[in-house]
Amino acid sequence: VAQAQEAILAFTRYYPGKLHFAVVANGTNKANLAKWREFAKGWKDIVTLVESETNVGYGAGSNMGLDALRRMGGFDLYGVTND
Repeated sequence: VAQAQEAILAFTRYYPGKLHFAVVANGTNKANLAKWREFAKGWKDIVTLVESETNVGYGAGSNMGLDALRRMGGFDLYGVTND
């Protein structure tokens, strides 16, 4: 969790444009989910947390994140990564 959070913050420090991340907690355990909730709460302008109680797999999880960003709208570029 910490490395992924650090990566998000690094992007915001070094990328010159506006960014927003949809982090998909895809069947994440309770301890890690709590960490992600706290992180998203502190960075709500750049992080949206999407939660799934069960691991629905990489493809479906990616689509959940992309759909959350699509509903927000206003983005020129979308990307997907897996930690």
